Formats: sequence, structure tokens, C-alpha cells
Amino acid sequence: MSEVWRVSRFDPTIEVSNKSQVRRTARVVTAIRNGERNVQSRPPSPLRPWVAKTGYLTVQAKTGTSRRKYLVHRLVAAEWVPGYAPELTVNHRDGNKLNNRLSNLEWITTAENTSHQWSSGLIDLRGEGQPGHKLTESDVIAIRASTKTLVQIGAEFGISDGMASMIRTRRRWAHIA
Repeated sequence: MSEVWRVSRFDPTIEVSNKSQVRRTARVVTAIRNGERNVQSRPPSPLRPWVAKTGYLTVQAKTGTSRRKYLVHRLVAAEWVPGYAPELTVNHRDGNKLNNRLSNLEWITTAENTSHQWSSGLIDLRGEGQPGHKLTESDVIAIRASTKTLVQIGAEFGISDGMASMIRTRRRWAHIA
């Protein structure tokens, strides 16, 4: 399959290929040099992607004095994957955020994307996976095995007696045996 380029719907200075590559479009640059007008024709140039903190490939395009960052998977999907709508999310079918091949991308709702992440094990925010967790799994096991009162448990582990009760009755940390 040969590489085909399309101008991005998000930025007319960017082209996206069917092989998930992104480049700047060919352009004419005009400047004043030594008091004379200088016109240069610049060929298309590839934009170098980097991995952002979110784990997605990102590129940056400069137009005039402003710079704008774009997620590569959204650029590719918007031009080559059918079903684009602004309110939809791009899903990586295999869960690999760096795999931006057309066969791996699809447009889905945010709810469907979240469901896919949970069902495929990409995210698990239970227990110690929760960013603000206070307890460890061993703490939960110790709380369930303890014969102390709920108030004593709460003071020992820095939690409320209500939370200690919910842990004992498996309404919290239910995934721990």
C-alpha cells in the first residue's frame, strides 16, 4: 500500500498519511532580507512526535507566532477512520497508546472507551490503584482479622470508624479476600 497524504481537518498546515505519519505541508515563506523581499519555497517536512506525559504520541505545529499541540492518534483517526464526530473518542483496540495504525483505531463514546479500559485491564482503580489510597492490601487484611473495636482500628490506621466498618463488611475493598 502506497502512502497517501490528506490535509488535517484541525490544521491546514498539517498533512496526515494513511501510514500514521504527520508532516507540515509545503509552503512559501516570505521575508525581508537585507532590505529586499525574499521568497522561499519549502517542501513538506515531517513533524517529530514525542510521547507526552499521558503516554500518547504528540506533535507540535507552529503557525505564525503561535504553537499548537496535537495528539497523533486523533489526527490520524479524523482523516482516515470513518465515523468522526467531535464528541467521540479515539480508542486503541489493542490498548497500546503508541500503536496508531488505522486498523487499531476506532471512534467510540467516552463511556464505551472507559468500559473497554476496565474490561481489558488497562485501568484498575480499586484499592492501591486508587491515587489517593491510605491503606494497603495488607492493612485491609489486618483490619478484617482484628478483634479490636472500630474506633481503635480507625485510630490505628488513620481512617474513620465508619470506613473500618465498611472494610470489615466488604462494602469497601471488596476485591480483597
